Amino acid sequence: MNWQGKVVLVTGAARGIGKVIAQHFSDLGARVAACDINSPNEGLNQDLAKPMAGVTLVTSVMRRYGRLDVLVNNARAALRQKLGEEDEETWEDELAVGVTAPYFLGKYAIAVMQPGSSIVNIGSVTSFTVSGESAGYQVAKGACQQLTRVLAQLGASRGVRCNCVLPGAIVKGDHLLKSELPNIHFAAPCGYPADVAEAVEFLTTARFVNGASIVVDGGLTIQDNWQTWQRAHGLK
Repeated sequence: MNWQGKVVLVTGAARGIGKVIAQHFSDLGARVAACDINSPNEGLNQDLAKPMAGVTLVTSVMRRYGRLDVLVNNARAALRQKLGEEDEETWEDELAVGVTAPYFLGKYAIAVMQPGSSIVNIGSVTSFTVSGESAGYQVAKGACQQLTRVLAQLGASRGVRCNCVLPGAIVKGDHLLKSELPNIHFAAPCGYPADVAEAVEFLTTARFVNGASIVVDGGLTIQDNWQTWQRAHGLK
């Protein structure tokens, strides 16, 4: 695809996977609207936990760029807690950023997108596994796959597709699990944000893939968890 002149909106684009996705599309030649609560650009610094953030953000992008070709819903709530440590406020924040905002961003984006445009949600393998992450995060990621199907249905009449990427353990900087990850993946020693970015690009160009979820985890989730743990700790 020729990305020159195309506009890609990436939420949560200031760091981690979102930052790499934004840079990836910029390197391809697209104009990238990098949305983050800490963005210095007015209109792109939306707090996605707030009501009306979706329509405000899409309006800002259209006003600034005049079009929207790809939406990447990547943002997650800033406050990270462990399972059982969350309270009602952080639970609501996780669901607002992880479910409500992506739905309304998708809804308002579809209304202005041209046929052939695409939405990609960034989910997680915790869509079908459990972890020590906060309950709100895990529930939001679990909802991400159904949200993807709903937006695919919503966008059908306008020729807009929606798909989902489900990353596994992705190394961002000096990951505390980096030394163990080679023991639990089949395909490669570990995964990086660039691997997620490449999957996102594929989904934006795969014209006959719609409402689908692609797992990007190096084979992590096809293994038996107990045997994986034993291998990681040198017991098998």
